[in-house]
Amino acid sequence: MTSSRVKAFKKLHRRACPRPHVYMYTLGVDPALQNQAVGDKVIIYVLNIAAETLNLPTYFECTGLKLNHYYAKRDFDIVGAVMMRIKTESGERE
Repeated sequence: MTSSRVKAFKKLHRRACPRPHVYMYTLGVDPALQNQAVGDKVIIYVLNIAAETLNLPTYFECTGLKLNHYYAKRDFDIVGAVMMRIKTESGERE
């Protein structure tokens, strides 16, 4: 990730969650295990620790509109977005 992308994510993070919180940078599930609620189980585990043990809110970062929909369906608030261009072998995409 380029420094400008890192700065953009850090700025959004500070603005969205300025008080103490649990920060989950990313969550990935092996493609062979996707659509089997593995991600849901990890999220529930993290949320339970954050809420019940630490009494803190949780902040997740995700990339891609598909993931925004995934988290929104699970009652997460989308607090911001960082748009970026990604270079691929076939050119750039947003």
